Amino acid sequence: MSGSPQNITRDNHYLPEFLLRQWASEGKIFLYRILVSAPTVPEWQQRPTSSVGFRDDLYTLLSGGREVDEFEKWTQAIETPAATSIHKLTLGSKVTPQDWRNIIKLVALQDLRTPQGFLELRKLWDRIIPDALNKSMEEAIEHLESAHARGERLPERTEGPDPIGRLVRIEIEPPDQLGSDKAKVRATVPSGRHLWLETVRNLMENGAKVLFTHRWSVAAPFGDLQWPLPDHPVIRLNWNSESDYNFGGGWNSPGTEIMMPLSPQHLLYVKVGAKMRNRFTFGQKATQLLQRLLAERAHRFIFATRKEEWVATARPRTVDADAMAAEEREWREWHQDQLASETALEQRPALLRRQPNGDF
Repeated sequence: MSGSPQNITRDNHYLPEFLLRQWASEGKIFLYRILVSAPTVPEWQQRPTSSVGFRDDLYTLLSGGREVDEFEKWTQAIETPAATSIHKLTLGSKVTPQDWRNIIKLVALQDLRTPQGFLELRKLWDRIIPDALNKSMEEAIEHLESAHARGERLPERTEGPDPIGRLVRIEIEPPDQLGSDKAKVRATVPSGRHLWLETVRNLMENGAKVLFTHRWSVAAPFGDLQWPLPDHPVIRLNWNSESDYNFGGGWNSPGTEIMMPLSPQHLLYVKVGAKMRNRFTFGQKATQLLQRLLAERAHRFIFATRKEEWVATARPRTVDADAMAAEEREWREWHQDQLASETALEQRPALLRRQPNGDF
């Protein structure tokens, strides 16, 4: 690595500070930990909003041998207008179509850029990347054979045709002489972080557009109840009954309920394909159900304006010192592990050299 700039943003917030401040008082917010090291750890703790909702170098990438924070800056360009629009909405001011677009873009981003979003996308990759690699390899071989038949050389690197395929690097070592049938094809994919952030950008620039077509509402909780803020704040709910539901709904799947808390009193809500009032209040039973679902959707933290006794029932803590230590160690090593993978990927073309006998 040629250098590690000191002026890049290291504390990458997967929850915007302006959103956390909606639940804060005098700069502090109540935090409930889902994984703890001992039963003596208090259920609720107060923390400054600046000290929660982030991981060091969560989004820092390697580019040209240097660490860059381009993704962090890109997310800030989405957060800034959304903060203004959400402020207007929570104050009851007039909200323009552009304000709605700003808010909905943030919803899409929050559905993808959290640690939980990474884990869920990784499960998806495990299913689809082998097929994407096979498809990309087959197409590269077809191009190689076609070029060979025409007596042409192919570029040594190319990309796949689909969103995941475009993240697959195909490297072709062409023959030294025209007419030779000796060549090698190699397919590689970026590291976990690189693939994650590229996937987020692709989905934000393409798939998220469908969210603008829905009719969104703002829902208040019943009485003096409040919406909590989970560390993965977006729910995509497929609901059939109390015993038959999941969070695997699609952004454009009819009947899926998509929601995200914007403040303790404001829940952005849509049921895909349905039309509801712009603003409404849930009844007591529905409010308590949604509170529970928001708690279930959390990954490691739930935030609130006050100690909420119901949370411990809705989302009991896991007490496991070894698991917590292992997880914290993984996060401490996250950046260096990802840098090593990204460095190897950047250097790989330089390592692919034809030997005199035509082998690699």
